[in-house]
Amino acid sequence: MKLPKRHRKCKTCGEVFRYESKNVKRCQSCRQATATKPRCYLPSLIEEQKGTCPLCCKPLPETISADIHVDHRWPKIFGGTDDFENLQAVHIRCNRRKNASIALEGYKVVKDILHAVVDVSRVSIKGTRNDCSIILNGNSRESICQIWVKKGKVYLNVFDENKKETRTRINSFDEIRAFAEEIRSTTQRYLADKQ
Repeated sequence: MKLPKRHRKCKTCGEVFRYESKNVKRCQSCRQATATKPRCYLPSLIEEQKGTCPLCCKPLPETISADIHVDHRWPKIFGGTDDFENLQAVHIRCNRRKNASIALEGYKVVKDILHAVVDVSRVSIKGTRNDCSIILNGNSRESICQIWVKKGKVYLNVFDENKKETRTRINSFDEIRAFAEEIRSTTQRYLADKQ
Protein backbone atom coordinates (compact mmCIF):
# COMPACT_ATOMS: atom_id res chain seq x y z
CA MET A 1 0.00 0.00 0.00
CA LYS A 2 1.36 3.39 -1.02
CA LEU A 3 1.38 6.01 1.76
CA PRO A 4 0.05 9.54 1.22
CA LYS A 5 2.54 12.31 0.60
CA ARG A 6 4.59 13.31 3.68
CA HIS A 7 3.47 10.22 5.60
CA ARG A 8 5.52 7.23 6.75
CA LYS A 9 5.40 4.28 9.12
CA CYS A 10 6.83 4.71 12.58
CA LYS A 11 10.01 2.62 13.02
CA THR A 12 9.00 1.77 16.60
CA CYS A 13 5.25 1.02 16.57
CA GLY A 14 4.43 0.82 12.83
CA GLU A 15 1.69 3.48 12.98
CA VAL A 16 1.36 5.71 9.90
CA PHE A 17 1.99 9.37 10.74
CA ARG A 18 2.53 12.70 8.99
CA TYR A 19 6.11 13.90 9.42
CA GLU A 20 7.37 17.48 9.81
CA SER A 21 10.88 16.91 8.45
CA LYS A 22 12.58 14.13 6.51
CA ASN A 23 14.74 13.19 9.51
CA VAL A 24 11.72 12.15 11.62
CA LYS A 25 11.44 8.36 11.66
CA ARG A 26 9.08 7.81 14.62
CA CYS A 27 5.58 9.03 15.48
CA GLN A 28 5.02 11.75 18.07
CA SER A 29 3.91 9.37 20.84
CA CYS A 30 7.01 7.17 20.42
CA ARG A 31 9.27 10.22 20.41
CA GLN A 32 7.48 11.59 23.48
CA ALA A 33 7.95 8.29 25.34
CA THR A 34 11.74 8.53 24.96
CA ALA A 35 12.01 12.33 25.08
CA THR A 36 14.97 14.11 26.57
CA LYS A 37 14.54 15.65 29.99
CA PRO A 38 13.10 19.07 28.99
CA ARG A 39 10.73 17.63 26.36
CA CYS A 40 9.33 15.02 28.76
CA TYR A 41 7.98 17.88 30.92
CA LEU A 42 5.86 19.17 28.03
CA PRO A 43 2.45 17.74 29.11
CA SER A 44 2.92 19.12 32.65
CA LEU A 45 4.07 22.51 31.34
CA ILE A 46 1.05 22.84 29.05
CA GLU A 47 -1.29 21.90 31.89
CA GLU A 48 0.36 24.38 34.29
CA GLN A 49 0.16 27.17 31.65
CA LYS A 50 -3.51 26.31 30.98
CA GLY A 51 -2.72 25.65 27.30
CA THR A 52 -1.44 29.18 26.61
CA CYS A 53 1.92 30.31 25.23
CA PRO A 54 3.43 32.76 27.78
CA LEU A 55 5.31 34.69 25.07
CA CYS A 56 2.35 35.60 22.83
CA CYS A 57 -0.59 34.74 25.17
CA LYS A 58 -2.28 32.69 22.42
CA PRO A 59 -3.48 29.08 22.80
CA LEU A 60 -1.04 26.24 22.14
CA PRO A 61 -2.09 23.37 19.81
CA GLU A 62 -4.30 20.83 21.58
CA THR A 63 -2.06 17.88 20.68
CA ILE A 64 1.66 17.80 21.40
CA SER A 65 3.50 18.27 18.13
CA ALA A 66 6.69 19.74 16.70
CA ASP A 67 4.89 23.12 16.70
CA ILE A 68 5.42 23.31 20.48
CA HIS A 69 8.91 23.95 21.84
CA VAL A 70 10.25 23.74 25.35
CA ASP A 71 11.88 27.08 26.10
CA HIS A 72 14.25 27.97 28.93
CA ARG A 73 13.04 31.07 30.78
CA TRP A 74 16.66 31.86 31.73
CA PRO A 75 18.67 30.76 28.64
CA LYS A 76 21.14 27.90 28.93
CA ILE A 77 23.86 30.09 27.41
CA PHE A 78 23.64 32.22 30.56
CA GLY A 79 23.65 29.24 32.93
CA GLY A 80 19.95 28.31 32.84
CA THR A 81 19.11 24.75 33.89
CA ASP A 82 16.77 22.03 32.62
CA ASP A 83 14.76 22.18 35.86
CA PHE A 84 10.97 22.28 35.56
CA GLU A 85 10.84 25.78 37.12
CA ASN A 86 13.06 27.17 34.33
CA LEU A 87 11.02 25.68 31.45
CA GLN A 88 7.94 26.85 29.55
CA ALA A 89 5.98 25.47 26.59
CA VAL A 90 5.88 27.94 23.67
CA HIS A 91 5.02 28.09 19.98
CA ILE A 92 7.92 27.30 17.65
CA ARG A 93 7.69 30.78 16.06
CA CYS A 94 7.75 32.48 19.47
CA ASN A 95 10.84 30.53 20.49
CA ARG A 96 12.63 31.45 17.26
CA ARG A 97 11.81 35.11 17.78
CA LYS A 98 13.16 34.90 21.32
CA ASN A 99 16.40 33.27 20.09
CA ALA A 100 16.85 36.04 17.53
CA SER A 101 16.56 38.57 20.34
CA ILE A 102 19.79 37.39 22.04
CA ALA A 103 21.95 39.67 19.88
CA LEU A 104 19.36 42.46 20.12
CA GLU A 105 19.70 42.53 23.91
CA GLY A 106 23.45 43.11 23.55
CA TYR A 107 22.77 45.75 20.89
CA LYS A 108 20.52 47.66 23.32
CA VAL A 109 23.28 47.68 25.96
CA VAL A 110 25.87 48.97 23.42
CA LYS A 111 23.48 51.75 22.31
CA ASP A 112 22.99 52.72 25.95
CA ILE A 113 26.78 52.94 26.41
CA LEU A 114 27.16 55.09 23.28
CA HIS A 115 24.28 57.54 23.82
CA ALA A 116 26.66 60.17 25.29
CA VAL A 117 29.22 59.81 22.48
CA VAL A 118 27.16 59.66 19.28
CA ASP A 119 23.58 59.94 18.03
CA VAL A 120 22.42 56.34 18.55
CA SER A 121 20.38 56.44 15.33
CA ARG A 122 23.77 56.13 13.58
CA VAL A 123 24.46 52.83 15.38
CA SER A 124 23.02 49.71 13.73
CA ILE A 125 23.30 45.93 13.84
CA LYS A 126 24.31 43.69 10.96
CA GLY A 127 24.53 39.90 10.74
CA THR A 128 22.66 36.84 11.97
CA ARG A 129 21.39 35.94 15.43
CA ASN A 130 24.56 33.87 16.04
CA ASP A 131 27.09 36.32 14.64
CA CYS A 132 26.44 40.05 14.47
CA SER A 133 28.41 43.26 14.27
CA ILE A 134 27.34 46.52 15.81
CA ILE A 135 28.41 49.15 13.30
CA LEU A 136 28.49 52.91 12.87
CA ASN A 137 26.79 54.72 9.96
CA GLY A 138 25.71 51.41 8.35
CA ASN A 139 29.34 50.82 7.30
CA SER A 140 30.71 47.29 7.83
CA ARG A 141 34.25 48.71 8.05
CA GLU A 142 33.24 50.73 11.10
CA SER A 143 32.56 47.81 13.43
CA ILE A 144 32.22 49.00 17.03
CA CYS A 145 32.05 45.49 18.51
CA GLN A 146 30.77 42.01 17.66
CA ILE A 147 28.56 39.54 19.50
CA TRP A 148 28.98 35.80 18.83
CA VAL A 149 26.74 33.00 20.06
CA LYS A 150 28.69 29.78 19.61
CA LYS A 151 28.12 26.31 21.10
CA GLY A 152 25.88 27.66 23.84
CA LYS A 153 28.26 30.45 24.86
CA VAL A 154 28.17 34.21 24.17
CA TYR A 155 31.32 36.13 23.24
CA LEU A 156 32.02 39.83 22.83
CA ASN A 157 34.71 41.12 20.45
CA VAL A 158 36.08 44.60 21.07
CA PHE A 159 38.77 46.40 19.07
CA ASP A 160 41.86 48.40 20.12
CA GLU A 161 43.39 51.40 18.32
CA ASN A 162 45.15 49.07 15.81
CA LYS A 163 41.82 47.34 15.03
CA LYS A 164 43.10 44.20 16.76
CA GLU A 165 40.18 42.31 18.29
CA THR A 166 39.93 40.84 21.76
CA ARG A 167 37.32 38.12 22.27
CA THR A 168 35.86 37.65 25.75
CA ARG A 169 33.20 35.24 26.95
CA ILE A 170 30.30 36.96 28.72
CA ASN A 171 27.68 35.39 30.97
CA SER A 172 25.19 38.25 30.85
CA PHE A 173 24.72 41.36 28.78
CA ASP A 174 25.43 43.55 31.81
CA GLU A 175 29.05 42.37 31.50
CA ILE A 176 29.29 44.38 28.25
CA ARG A 177 29.33 47.50 30.44
CA ALA A 178 32.81 46.45 31.67
CA PHE A 179 34.01 47.12 28.09
CA ALA A 180 32.32 50.53 27.84
CA GLU A 181 35.63 52.41 27.59
CA GLU A 182 36.85 50.27 24.63
CA ILE A 183 33.47 50.60 22.88
CA ARG A 184 33.42 54.39 23.32
CA SER A 185 37.05 54.85 22.20
CA THR A 186 36.48 52.73 19.07
CA THR A 187 33.46 54.87 18.18
CA GLN A 188 35.35 58.10 18.84
CA ARG A 189 38.19 56.93 16.53
CA TYR A 190 35.69 56.39 13.69
CA LEU A 191 34.18 59.82 14.32
CA ALA A 192 37.65 61.47 14.35
CA ASP A 193 38.55 59.75 11.04
CA LYS A 194 35.50 61.37 9.42
CA GLN A 195 36.61 64.88 10.39
